[in-house]
Amino acid sequence: MTLHWRPLLLMIVTGLLGAASSIYLHQWALRQDDEQIRALVSFRSEWRATDLSWKLEATGHAVASLAALIAADPDISLERFRRINAEPLRRLKSMTGIGWVPRVPGGERERFEAAIRAEGLAGFRILESRTGGFVPVAERDEYFPLIHGWIFDGPAAVPGLDAFANTYIRAAGLAARDSGDLTMTIPLRSDVTGLTTLQPMAPVYRGDGVPAGIEERRARLRGYVIGRVPLVDALNRAIEHTPEISEDIYFAHGTGALTEGRAQTFAEYHMGGRAFAASNKTIELAGLPGIVVVKPVRVYNTEWTAVFHFPPDLLAAERAKGLWGLLIAGLLATGGIMAFFGYEARQTVRSERLVAERTADLRRESAERLRVERAATAIIEQSPFAIVGLHPDRRVMLWNQAAERIFGYTADEVVGGPYPLVPPEGQAEFDRIIERVSAGERLVDVGVSRRRKEGTLVDIVFSGAPLHDAEGGLAGFVFVLQDVTERRAIEAQLRQSQKMEAIGQLSGGIAHDFNNMLAAIIGNLEIALDEKRDVAPIHKLIETAIDVAARGGELVQRLLAFARRQMLVPRLIDVAAVIGGVVPILKRTLGESIAIDSRSEPGLWPVMADPAQLDSALLNLAINARDAMPRGGTLTITANNITIDPDMAPVFPDLVLGDYVVVAVADTGTGMPPEVVARAFEPFFTTKETGKGTGLGLSMVYGFMRQSGGTAKIYSEVGHGTTMHLYLPRAAYAAAEAPAADAARTAPGGRERVLVVEDNPDVREVACTMLVSLGYQVTPAGDATQALALIASEAPFDLLFSDVVMPGTSGIELADEVRRHHPRMKILLTSGFASPVAIRDQAKEAGIELLAKPYRRIALAVKVREVLDQGA
Repeated sequence: MTLHWRPLLLMIVTGLLGAASSIYLHQWALRQDDEQIRALVSFRSEWRATDLSWKLEATGHAVASLAALIAADPDISLERFRRINAEPLRRLKSMTGIGWVPRVPGGERERFEAAIRAEGLAGFRILESRTGGFVPVAERDEYFPLIHGWIFDGPAAVPGLDAFANTYIRAAGLAARDSGDLTMTIPLRSDVTGLTTLQPMAPVYRGDGVPAGIEERRARLRGYVIGRVPLVDALNRAIEHTPEISEDIYFAHGTGALTEGRAQTFAEYHMGGRAFAASNKTIELAGLPGIVVVKPVRVYNTEWTAVFHFPPDLLAAERAKGLWGLLIAGLLATGGIMAFFGYEARQTVRSERLVAERTADLRRESAERLRVERAATAIIEQSPFAIVGLHPDRRVMLWNQAAERIFGYTADEVVGGPYPLVPPEGQAEFDRIIERVSAGERLVDVGVSRRRKEGTLVDIVFSGAPLHDAEGGLAGFVFVLQDVTERRAIEAQLRQSQKMEAIGQLSGGIAHDFNNMLAAIIGNLEIALDEKRDVAPIHKLIETAIDVAARGGELVQRLLAFARRQMLVPRLIDVAAVIGGVVPILKRTLGESIAIDSRSEPGLWPVMADPAQLDSALLNLAINARDAMPRGGTLTITANNITIDPDMAPVFPDLVLGDYVVVAVADTGTGMPPEVVARAFEPFFTTKETGKGTGLGLSMVYGFMRQSGGTAKIYSEVGHGTTMHLYLPRAAYAAAEAPAADAARTAPGGRERVLVVEDNPDVREVACTMLVSLGYQVTPAGDATQALALIASEAPFDLLFSDVVMPGTSGIELADEVRRHHPRMKILLTSGFASPVAIRDQAKEAGIELLAKPYRRIALAVKVREVLDQGA
């Protein structure tokens, strides 16, 4: 048999070539598949690492938001901290705790501890953790104690615990301070729960914004907002609502796994599981079978490493099917297989390019959408105004934190239900508002009343607008509401204060003119009395007229007290001692049917005030209390220290912030209705019968308190009694008490030359007559201009006796001019309408004395002689 070796050889060669080609193509296909799998797992790992980074950073948003709030609210209270921040965080479950940690310089520790204890936190100390519990902190340059802390899960927060006693927390805090950004601590394992915890820290600075330089940041640091987030919880929230995880994941701190080939794990996730679990072991990356992808994860300036492990069985499931069939088919048709793989290679490159482009687009869209959603949510939730969204059927769709704070309803209580704020009497008005907004009208600054959860009404100014869907249909309504209850109350107090000030100015002007009249009347009567001493009936009538005019002067002094223009003699006084001295007098004055109870707080602050005026004020209030208790009762007088801080400022718009002593005079009498309380301080207003009161008692008390730098307030309820509060400012410095005035003595008069300057001709004539009767050489002048001309043209005068209030140049200005050019001339001023502050300043600088109008002849004689004899 002839062997046709050529075809056989050709067949063998063809078969060998085909087999070799098929085997080569099969190996090439395997390598291509491996590269595609590696690209796929690398992309999946990159996406997962980026997604974890974004979502882990989201755990710090609440800390950053709270830091911004505290920066705008320096004195945030624990209750406000809990209501505005802790409760919403509990519902969102974004972290297990949050706290405010202020910076306390080392030298201010004791003062700070005392201040916190005074605010109600008994036994407060700055502490640090030691074996066996918490102990007072060691001496340091600065401390960072926990003041407002709220723990949702786990042991309660320890007030005063120094957060920077932990070295790792301190390192993260200093990095946050210098960078001005929120920083995450390294993982800390809790001794109590055993869980690894992250602590995001946001620095808070004094002033507006973050300082530009590191040194300024260090100088203006106020403290930190510190959160607490269990690492495992944060990771599990991060993987919610994401594509299914089919690989093993190990989460490690730092970037050591990127260079050293091993990782110290804190959390791990395994195929087939449903959540991350806590971990504390070291893994060798080279010992993990399959593919290992290591990716860095950066979370608020803290470096982490995510290790993604794809085991061989997972990779096998990812491999392309039919490669062995492809090998067999390649043995039959090498050329076709080569063409197929060439086409497949081109398609693979094209597909990878399309996938990469689409992935980049989706990533950009996702990041932008997430940024917009975060910004919108933050603006709505952190807005100081209540923002409410309603469905067209009036069901609540949106209810932010400010709405919870203003109206008392939580979002869980109202979202999905009917709008709860409209009282029954306001339903018709609300229907008209909805109709207007539904018609497309935008409402701006509409004033209404709305009902809080506890039933009280609150004054609201709101703006509203319709919401439309993509097709232009009505999708609902949005309303922005502002609570103006407090603002309107302050406006009412301001109007009342302005009214009282206007009445005071009018009263002061009237008193000034009346003083001049009384000065002329009393002076002429005393002159007539000297001439008619031997005529008994006329002598008696003149003395009676002088007494009546003197009582008129007392009435003027009450008007001046209300107008805050009477001359006070303030000195450093002990309010408790004043009360102790007044009580015995009150017991004799009020009678046995009135029981008196007086108490003063230990350590009562000293005040600068006129003790005689304070005695008079207490006596006035006690007599009013007696009249309000015709059948007897109890009069209580107490004195306490009080500090008016920014939180109390709206209640005291007429006081500056600071320390005060408050004297409370309370009775158990009939009380006053609101309309009487509103007018109680007005001069000449009285509810007593005609002839039983002038209506100047309370107005005098009010004027004395305002002139002393304080105020007076009334609290009264009909049938329950009245309490009057007198607020006196704490003395800013210790001053020696003024020496007691010498007893009045009869002056022998003199022969000196006296220049009398008075614009009122009646008062001028009386003053000149009195001085002439005392032997002085008197020259009158009607104003300062005439007086200066007389001084320049005549022989030197020994004394200038001038009124304070005159048209043109005042008596004080005239005195300044005289002292500059004639320093040896003595000066005595007189007025019934003078500012005691200005007079005291002038007296301190130039030794000027003051005589109040109206004055008796003996008072004028004594004062003139005293001034002339000074320095003799």
